[in-house]
Amino acid sequence: GGVDWEVTYQLIEPLGHVYVAAFIFYITFYNFAVMNILTGIFVENAMKLCRPDDEERVAEQRQKDARDMDELKRLAVSIDTDGSGTIKKDEFVFA
Repeated sequence: GGVDWEVTYQLIEPLGHVYVAAFIFYITFYNFAVMNILTGIFVENAMKLCRPDDEERVAEQRQKDARDMDELKRLAVSIDTDGSGTIKKDEFVFA
């Protein structure tokens, strides 16, 4: 529904170049505004979809904690040179 731009342009054309320029500016501005709004909605929805949810963040944190714990265990074993299962002061200092 509605009137085509061409019909409205033909009505405005006899008024002069200033009014035609203003009408074309209006059409251009309106189209850019609508496209900007639609693009903003699309980008906002896309950003919501690619943001990790709480469960994914918790799982990633647990994996990171497990990797950190393994690294700490490996470091402690390498520092414990006598294999006693404890790190003495001299082992710690010389590590």
